[in-house]
Amino acid sequence: MAYRGTGVPKFGTLGASYSMPAPVKGGRNETFEPIQEVYENILNKLIPGERVLRFVGEYEFSTVPDATLQLLITAYNMGRTIMWAPHADLDKLRYEVIIDELKIVPVNGLIDYDGLQLKVRAIPVTNMIPTADNMFRLGHSYPYLAALAVITAGAFVIATDYSIRTLGTTVFGDVGGNLAADGDFTIGKEYLINDILGTRYTLIGGNLIDATDFIKGMEYIIETPGTTNFVTEFGASDSNAETNFVASKDGEVGSGTGKAYAIRFTATGAGGGVDSGRAYETLFTASGVGSGTGTAIEVEN
Repeated sequence: MAYRGTGVPKFGTLGASYSMPAPVKGGRNETFEPIQEVYENILNKLIPGERVLRFVGEYEFSTVPDATLQLLITAYNMGRTIMWAPHADLDKLRYEVIIDELKIVPVNGLIDYDGLQLKVRAIPVTNMIPTADNMFRLGHSYPYLAALAVITAGAFVIATDYSIRTLGTTVFGDVGGNLAADGDFTIGKEYLINDILGTRYTLIGGNLIDATDFIKGMEYIIETPGTTNFVTEFGASDSNAETNFVASKDGEVGSGTGKAYAIRFTATGAGGGVDSGRAYETLFTASGVGSGTGTAIEVEN
């Protein structure tokens, strides 16, 4: 029997996680859409592909705090993916989703809250529906997610439009990426922090995250090492300031006092212009195949 938890949904974006309020009665519908592509071989014979499943969740909330609502609106308007945990009582079961539909329902008499109707759809697909048995055995959904359409540097196609997913060790400026300096950021545009060098990104939309709150799979750049061993705890190459890494696990109590910026942020200001931090614009048109460990997703026009 498919797992149906009781916890409220949670989502992760820009390196931090947030809990949604409880859906209204009857306002939660979670399904797994069957997908099966058919291919034609050289003998003109139709061959069915593997049958896979895609998570789809539809929700209705009576009141949502304004700050939470703004994060979801930004993700929806920019087509940004978020990590979606359908049930907070087992938040390691999560999917990378896009927001297909978002409708605000005004609530009379409440200034800082509105109602919300929301539909999310997973980008990766699963080979099985989580059940009470396989879910606890697997721990979370990642082990049986199909591969994402993510391109690693070295395989970029020249003149193709991409959105940077992770910086890794790739110098995206060598393949068409635009590296903007502190003072030159464009309000409303999405960036990925390449270096900090004194820039206070928290003043222009950046999120400085405690090590205890890191999210597995999100990319960060170390601001303050503190007592955190970023190598053993989160898979970084070292524990020095300015080192970027993709967290190998969620932060927890005991992860230390280190802090790191989520490298992805939407600029709310141009920056002070007196420090030396730089950040890449998310979107770029490849001028070369690239090299290193950075990744990107092709942008559909």
